[in-house]
Amino acid sequence: MNFFYIIPDGLKISGLLTWGLNLRSITQNCKLLFLNQDSPLPKSFKPENDFRRIETQASHNVKIVTDELENFVKSFPHQPAIVIPSCGDTAFEAAHRLMVRWFKKNEAQPLRIVGTIFGDQENPYNVVRYYESSISAICGNSKEITSKLRKLLPDKKNKIFHWKPFIPVLPVSSDWKKDSPLHLLFAGRLEEKTKKVSRLPKICRELVRLKIPFQLSIAGDGPEKNSLQKAFFDFNEIKSATVRFLGSLNSDDLASAFAANHIFLLTSKTEGLPMALLEAMSSGLCPVVMDIPSGVSEIISNKKNGILVTQGDCNAFAYGIKELYHNQNLLKKLCKASRKFVFNNYGKQKHLHFILTLASKCLALKPPPPDKVVSFHYKAIVEMIQSKAPQSGKVGVFGAGMYGRKLIDMLIESSIVPTVIFDSMLDSAIKTYRKVPIYRPTKMTEFDIEILFIGTADFVQEIEDKIISVYKNSEKEKPAIIHHKL
Repeated sequence: MNFFYIIPDGLKISGLLTWGLNLRSITQNCKLLFLNQDSPLPKSFKPENDFRRIETQASHNVKIVTDELENFVKSFPHQPAIVIPSCGDTAFEAAHRLMVRWFKKNEAQPLRIVGTIFGDQENPYNVVRYYESSISAICGNSKEITSKLRKLLPDKKNKIFHWKPFIPVLPVSSDWKKDSPLHLLFAGRLEEKTKKVSRLPKICRELVRLKIPFQLSIAGDGPEKNSLQKAFFDFNEIKSATVRFLGSLNSDDLASAFAANHIFLLTSKTEGLPMALLEAMSSGLCPVVMDIPSGVSEIISNKKNGILVTQGDCNAFAYGIKELYHNQNLLKKLCKASRKFVFNNYGKQKHLHFILTLASKCLALKPPPPDKVVSFHYKAIVEMIQSKAPQSGKVGVFGAGMYGRKLIDMLIESSIVPTVIFDSMLDSAIKTYRKVPIYRPTKMTEFDIEILFIGTADFVQEIEDKIISVYKNSEKEKPAIIHHKL
């Protein structure tokens, strides 16, 4: 059998990418479909037939994704196919539509869908529930997510499972020499909604106040990079040599970054199961993390294999690092324990055995007949557009990701052409979508926008608050804000 794992954000470093690449590293039966991937795939991805990509401007188009997925599956004829949509309504809908086609054409090639949730936010649960009729089994990557799924879908509780990732053994990090600066590492997307990167300068300020020598390396890129750099460099006591921005790293360079540091920092407000944390632990870094119900609490036991502090408490976070600086034996103990924990709990044999066993069970049962459903966000977008009807004026859209592009397509189909798009998440090389210019949100007040649609599925309230704060600090009148109601 083959597994067709769909990666939503191309080769951008993420937990979903790591999960797929790690599964591929232990079985060539794992085939990878990359959405939002504009550049050619690496030549090291062999054989080429095992990998496919769809460019950014087409990745939100469900028909295109479904057609590509169908061609991908049929390029391995007669072999049972397990489709694993790892995230997002587009991937799940494409898998659902493919199952509808399979039933309609009475295809002989066995096909099943294993749904997955890798993030503990509201939208993934809603998507899985919406497309559950075509799904043979559902996996959560943390105990918390798995528990929530069983409560959400009690009729399917016997088909809901906890699927742990595989984390390879990485080179061991260097030992810390007493009284020398501690080498701290943050690795993740530089954004505020989930990762809460604004906490990093606050923690560093407290470390300076506590007179703890350190060097912080920040691996990753994202919308908050500039504001984060400004927050550090506006603080005179932190010299530029103390904080280094490494940019977005590939897997090999990230492994080298793990090996060059002593402590891994996780400041997130929400996670599924933080893959970067597990990789850092595999390299023998001591984790200092903020408590999160999903993922973190099942990995870190305070002062047994890391330091666990209350969510949002930056002072306690800094004091945890201070304790490690003054207690070298504790640091060594936690580094050793963190590596051992990953080795004992996230091995490749358990990971592969689980998915092979689950897939075999799914294939042994008749697949569920899929319901005929409209696109997950279709109704919400239609209601957004209709709510604009009594109003008139220049229109802008906040968000040019998958959901945002679907919204823009439907706006244009309704003869409402946006003047401008604001987005902080897309690659800087992408300047327009459907000839509409894309700018950073910091440029919002430079445009005469009277109506602003929020084109994102998650963190809507947080985005609305950000928009309001931008206009509050300007002389421009805030536009009417329209967002979905799922």
